[in-house]
Amino acid sequence: MSDQLPDDRDEPVTPAGPEPADPPSAPDFQAPYGSEPETPAPGGYDPTAGGYQPPADPYAAQNPGYYGEPPAGSYPPPPGGYQPPSDPYGQAPGYPPAGGFDQGGFPPPPPSDPYPPAGGYGEPLQPPSASFSVGEAFNYGWRKFQAHLGPILLVTLVALVVPGAIGGLGGFVAGLTARTDDPFGGLSTFGTIVMMLFTLVGMVVGFVISVGLVRAALDITHGREVSLKTVFRLDNLVQPLIASLIIGVGTTIGSYLCVIPGLLVVFFTQFTLHFVVDKNLPAWEAIKASASLVNRNLGSLVGLYFASLLAAIVGALLCGIGLLAAIPVILIATAFAYRKLQGEYVAP
Repeated sequence: MSDQLPDDRDEPVTPAGPEPADPPSAPDFQAPYGSEPETPAPGGYDPTAGGYQPPADPYAAQNPGYYGEPPAGSYPPPPGGYQPPSDPYGQAPGYPPAGGFDQGGFPPPPPSDPYPPAGGYGEPLQPPSASFSVGEAFNYGWRKFQAHLGPILLVTLVALVVPGAIGGLGGFVAGLTARTDDPFGGLSTFGTIVMMLFTLVGMVVGFVISVGLVRAALDITHGREVSLKTVFRLDNLVQPLIASLIIGVGTTIGSYLCVIPGLLVVFFTQFTLHFVVDKNLPAWEAIKASASLVNRNLGSLVGLYFASLLAAIVGALLCGIGLLAAIPVILIATAFAYRKLQGEYVAP
């Protein structure tokens, strides 16, 4: 009997024995005082962990407010948060007024006028005044007439010649239709109509020129140049026309009442067109403004009124040629009085 060798392919058998015990676990960590430790804040040390309290500040008595309230005498913040000031550009408290320094009890100097009077670098405008003299007004009118001699003469010549030329042309056309069988050379019906039409056209042209002359006189008192374009402007003619019709009716009625009431109407309404052209007032408001201005300055305006009548009479007596100087001088003097009585500046 031969011995059998064990098969190398069979695994060895481990002898049976007792199993090893599990390794002992680590004892549980018991926090002091029976509390669980808190996880400290990342990146820093928690001084309160484990019941630790920060030490008292030994300099708290010398440095009050370091941990608690602010020290006495400090400026507390406004209640409810900071409120912006009502005026973001206002003056900060505690500083002197802007633009100066403490005057030491003395009043500040009077402020200077930031806007110099118009007129450029030449002679300054005359200061406003609510009074004038007749001589001052006529001297101003004569001086301005000489300074603008060419344009003023041309405008005045047109004002005198054109309405009369229109009326003369109407009479000539109407005369061509005169009845040959009438010993007095009476006009036919057609000639009468033509005459009336030409007369109406002449009145309209005369009215436009009269408004233009007032406008030219007002422009001169403001230092502006005058021309035929100034006289023959056709804008804003409705209110001057209404005012002229009212004044014409009042003057006609007053002239039938012993003449004097008619002169009074002309006297108290002498600035009506000035208010319409210069202030753009309605017709009736301009009439009331003129009457009020005249009533407040009766003394100086009575003298100007009679001086103007005298200058017109003298100019007419000089074969009418004198009117070429009398009319513009009167108009400029009246515009000068209009501005002075209202305290307005007048161009030198």
